Order: sequence, then structure tokens, then C-alpha cells
Amino acid sequence: AFERQWAAAAAASRDFSALIAAGRRSAAPDEAETYLSQVGLVCIAAGAVDGGHKAYFAGRTLGSAGTGSEWIMLELVFQWDGVGGAPGRVRATFRSDSNGALGAAARHFADSLGRTLDVAFGDGV
Repeated sequence: AFERQWAAAAAASRDFSALIAAGRRSAAPDEAETYLSQVGLVCIAAGAVDGGHKAYFAGRTLGSAGTGSEWIMLELVFQWDGVGGAPGRVRATFRSDSNGALGAAARHFADSLGRTLDVAFGDGV
């Protein structure tokens, strides 16, 4: 069900990315999952992928102008460059049922998640 919803929401997508310190490699995925679960997003799947870590989250958010709730989904990817002290990159891709609520919700979650991970998310990949 999540895969269908994710694919169907491709048109309503917002990407953020940031550099992340190499020293955060082991703690960052767990810290992100803890924060996101505290704000109501449920981890659908997570694991190691190609030298990094990928996780999917989903939850309901209030729709714009009191239109009810909408799905917000998140793909969070940590990619570590090289070995040792090289920084990595974290990418957050948000998707929703519609663009209406996505912009503000995605920016809110990106800013809050950035504070949790001590990174500054910028728009784009």
C-alpha cells in the first residue's frame, strides 16, 4: 500500500539536502527516526543501502484550510562519501496527496529534522 501511495504522489514532491559530518554516521539515522516518530510519522521501512542508510516514513497531517487530513510521506537517505572523516549527505524527499499542504509541512519537518541532525537543509537534491 505504501509503495502505491508513494508512486501516486510523485507529482506532489519536495526535496531537501544537506551535508552531514562524518562523525554523525552511526547516530544520525536513529536520531532522525526518534524525532520523526515523536512528531507522528511512522517508520515504514529502514535499512542499510549502498554504504548508506535509507528509511521511509508516513503519517497524516492537517489539510490546508481545514480540508481534513492528508498523507505526508518521507524518504530519508544518508549517503556517506568515502571513508574516515569525509562528510556525507542527507536527502529528504517529501511527498503528499496534494501540493496544497506539502510546501509548509515539508519545510516545517525539514527545518525541525535539520535541528535534530545539526544540518541546514537546502532546497533541491
